[in-house]
Amino acid sequence: MNGIAIPPRPTDSNIEQFNAITGQIQPPTGLLKKIRQDKETHAKYLAWIMSQYSACRGARVKEERKWYMSLAFFAGQQNAITMPVRQGGNGLGTRLYVPPAPYWRARPITNLIRPAVRKEVSTLNSTKPSVSIIPASSDDRDLFAAEAGEQVWESVYRRKKMRSIIRRASWWSVVCGTSYIQSIWDPTAVDEDSDQMGDFCFNYLTPFHILIPDLMSMDIEDQPYVIHLSTMNLETAKIKYGPLIGDVNIIPDTQATADIISDSFLSLVGASNSKRRSVLCIDIWVKPGNSKFLPDGGMITVVGGQIIQAWGCWPYDHKQYPFCKNDYIETGRFYGEGLITDLLPLQREYNRTRGQIMEAKNRMAKPQLAAMKGSIDPAMITTEPGLVVEYNPGYQPPTPIPLVPLPEYVVNELNVIKQDFQDVSGQHDISQGKVPPGVTAATAISFLQEQDDSMRATAFDSLEESLEKLGFQTLSYAVQFWDTQRTVKVVGENQSFDVLTLLGSDLRGNTDIVVEGGSALPMSKSARQSLIMDMMKMGFIDPQDGLRLLEMGGITKFYEDIQTDVSQARRENLKMQAITPQAQSDYLQTFVANDPITGQPLGLYDPNTQQPLQPGQNPPPMVPVNTWDNHAVHIDTHNKFRKGQAFENLDPKIKAIFEEHVNMHLQAAQVDTAVQTGNVPGEPGSPPTGQAQSEVSPIPDGSSSGLNSNPLPIPSQGG
Repeated sequence: MNGIAIPPRPTDSNIEQFNAITGQIQPPTGLLKKIRQDKETHAKYLAWIMSQYSACRGARVKEERKWYMSLAFFAGQQNAITMPVRQGGNGLGTRLYVPPAPYWRARPITNLIRPAVRKEVSTLNSTKPSVSIIPASSDDRDLFAAEAGEQVWESVYRRKKMRSIIRRASWWSVVCGTSYIQSIWDPTAVDEDSDQMGDFCFNYLTPFHILIPDLMSMDIEDQPYVIHLSTMNLETAKIKYGPLIGDVNIIPDTQATADIISDSFLSLVGASNSKRRSVLCIDIWVKPGNSKFLPDGGMITVVGGQIIQAWGCWPYDHKQYPFCKNDYIETGRFYGEGLITDLLPLQREYNRTRGQIMEAKNRMAKPQLAAMKGSIDPAMITTEPGLVVEYNPGYQPPTPIPLVPLPEYVVNELNVIKQDFQDVSGQHDISQGKVPPGVTAATAISFLQEQDDSMRATAFDSLEESLEKLGFQTLSYAVQFWDTQRTVKVVGENQSFDVLTLLGSDLRGNTDIVVEGGSALPMSKSARQSLIMDMMKMGFIDPQDGLRLLEMGGITKFYEDIQTDVSQARRENLKMQAITPQAQSDYLQTFVANDPITGQPLGLYDPNTQQPLQPGQNPPPMVPVNTWDNHAVHIDTHNKFRKGQAFENLDPKIKAIFEEHVNMHLQAAQVDTAVQTGNVPGEPGSPPTGQAQSEVSPIPDGSSSGLNSNPLPIPSQGG
């Protein structure tokens, strides 16, 4: 996504940009109008942008060569080499090609790099990092706003398919060492959940698509400016930027794709350039105080050599570049190293050794011959079975040249190289799901796994830091641009659904999102299951929680059956939490029977049986206890909710409803236990009938919360 038109806030009268909230971009004003009205000014701005573009492209040529080689080796083109070429005004570029070799030369390719990359990408994305938001203060409103912010992030994570975006960015960081995730606010997109204009937009970016001036600064936020490159079909550009382009003549650049990724690489891997009617789009983001052209910072967009968008100040409240950088191996410089860089020499040597073994095999299958000059015609010697070779009289017949077999260490060299592959990549047997013989303890398996994962610690740290920045920017966009109520759909734990409706201001600036350190680190499934089983045996984990954590097919189905009771209890929590005094008064009114003649209330009746309630008998509660309930699960679920912050902020009368409901479950559980053991109330050895009521705790307002109590009064006889 390039060249975004971000709507100004009503309070920011100094922002010079277009009002695109409704998708209708207004005529250009401010900085862009100044640039367009004066051809000389336009030429100066354009020359400055293109000079920065050329300088940054020329400075990273060496890095691009490594990226091309890594991509070629992953694609299986492992006999390719690079050579510098001149690329017009952009300085030196890189050409990738495969040099020719004699016909008899064996050049096998056993791609050990691709499975290593696949394993590494899977490891980096095997676990979803745990996130939370630090409240701005201990105020209850900030606590609830922080919870709402977490739900907004979870909703965006699911709706925008962030998992796939992160996975693709991880692939580029593993292969080339560096990748990016772009996060912007697109006012022309439609928020499908709320059916409103304006939505978040995320995209993964390759290292080829971002240019920076300072190669020694590791953090992208320390760069004075950042250039984002992309290509766009000419027709798409006219639709997207139509009102901005106006009468500006945009000519398709047939080399636009080559300006980002070399055509020689695309041809080598069999990817044709299908973007011939495309234009090169350049977004340059400048931090304040780094350029006389944008002294207050801002962003300028160039499409097809024409400036079509310009901001005279920073468009986002978060004041950061909308790019989250991921590094695989830190190098002390801006660009990181990928996994393949250190594996290239080993892969080449492995292929070379395989080729030497194959050539030796070919020589033994068709041995070389020694013949006196002129004795035979060499063209007559083929591999045909039973071939008769005629030689001239007076000469010695051709004789095979004795062959010396390859030493054993040459053949063993393949295993040595494979072991080096494991050591360099940090992917030993335990990382590949193979438990070493005799190792069964969970702690031992975990220790071996940690040894391999320790090499990836910086990669996981970089991923977690990138997600923190991504989440912070996402919530900042919500605060800045959600000026009307938005619908947030959340899938909670155990697939429970929830829907929120809120404004950006409801978040109260609680955008400080934090990723739990180490939560992205993987753990082998066998080690996890073994550890969980050990903790279940020792009583540290409840069996029901252990079933959820085991992640086994049959057990998962069994756990889902248990979760039916948990989900039911949670729905009851929501129902009781939402009860209002008016709702309960209306509910109790349904039990009051009136005289059809006088209209005066006659008393309390059961609406199902039409029989009057017995003296001292109250109507059933709004959330009843059912005969089919799993009372132990319900009690545990209700009590967990009562220990949380949400319950503490409820009205005391609502708390009394919870108290009464839990006590009803307790008494029902005692009755079920008595029936199962044969100690039915009233029989010898059974507890007194009123014992359950006597153990009920008082509620906050001082009244009893037993089965015969009412948190709210029944309507008086006067209605």
